[in-house]
Amino acid sequence: MSCPAGPRNLNRRNERGTALLVAVIFAMTVLAYSASILQSGVSAESSRRYLVAAQVATDAAETGVHYAISELNRTTAPPTGPLVYEATLEGAGTQAKHVRVTVALAAYDGADNDADGIVDEPDEADLFEVSSTGAYDHVSRTLRVTLKKLKLAPPVTSPVYVSNPNATLYVDGSAHLISGEDKALDGTLTGAVHSAFEVAGDPSDFAAKIALLKNKPHKATLVGEPLVDVAHTSISDLDAFAQAATVNPTVRLDQLTNDPGTGGLAPAQPGDWGTTSAPATLYSPGDVSIRSSGSGAGLLVVDGNLDISGGFTWHGLIIVRGAIVFRGGGSNDRIVGAIVTGHSPDTLTTTALAGLNGELTLDPDDATGIDIYINGSVKLQYSAEALRLVFGTPGNTNEDRYVPLSWRGGQESP
Repeated sequence: MSCPAGPRNLNRRNERGTALLVAVIFAMTVLAYSASILQSGVSAESSRRYLVAAQVATDAAETGVHYAISELNRTTAPPTGPLVYEATLEGAGTQAKHVRVTVALAAYDGADNDADGIVDEPDEADLFEVSSTGAYDHVSRTLRVTLKKLKLAPPVTSPVYVSNPNATLYVDGSAHLISGEDKALDGTLTGAVHSAFEVAGDPSDFAAKIALLKNKPHKATLVGEPLVDVAHTSISDLDAFAQAATVNPTVRLDQLTNDPGTGGLAPAQPGDWGTTSAPATLYSPGDVSIRSSGSGAGLLVVDGNLDISGGFTWHGLIIVRGAIVFRGGGSNDRIVGAIVTGHSPDTLTTTALAGLNGELTLDPDDATGIDIYINGSVKLQYSAEALRLVFGTPGNTNEDRYVPLSWRGGQESP
């Protein structure tokens, strides 16, 4: 005959039941936490993979835009109908980096591209709409760019384009050459002779200053027919190119670090700042000092003052919104192409010049406001072929140049 369970046995059973329940709850909590950690890791890896794919897709889309611009600038007869470029840049399958580009002439695309309420009007004939979609690992990104056609052939016809008629040129030292003789990229003279300076606006004041310099042959050799001429291209057209350079330049000079030894910038490797076979676009939103014996080619735009020394050579066009300073020299041409300067009424003062590169002593009768300062042996040589590195393909008779007016996108494509 069994005895009924007493209070003590019942308590023990309850304790065992409670312990089991706590153990089950604890195990479920641990499992849920482990699953959460695992899911978090999976989500983090998925997010990382997505971000990488999105960047690769965006890069592919950008490559497509630059390809379209290159093709439009290469052709002698821009198309009236839409063009489609499609290519696999690298890889295969879902890991292929793919791009599809559509180029349409705005005057035929059924849209009001210049936002004036009129669709497909004649003034839209100089606009192209580019849509470029890059795809990688199931992710796609689309960039949309409006291109404008500018007719500049070539845009500058002198080695020095002065946008401010009141600009001042100061020359210190000797053996300078500012020549309007047209020189090809191979170094030979073509036989054409242009003015040494062209001025936007009335050139008489600037011409009077150059006449004084011409009477001091020990200061500089000036070659030009005529010596000073009226600019053949408006500064607004040149500013359009400068504005385009700020949108998507090849190199942002303000993001580089000055060399601690020279206190200025220099290309890290030959070709980093462009070559005559692969020109680049460089931009700085402020003052720049270049201290280098290297070279660059293409378009250089500076929203400020530009100070060049060390024998640095540039093939192409330089647009400076402030003043430009050349120091030092060497036997080579320093600029082959042209420079545009004198934009700003706030020209360099004696103090500002000294601050750019150590001590400077100017004669007491020098002007305190200087737009172009040349010290040492400096050669500025005009070259229409070098300018075509910026405004057209060398050897191509098409002088139309397509430049970006706006970039939109980066968004996920449907």
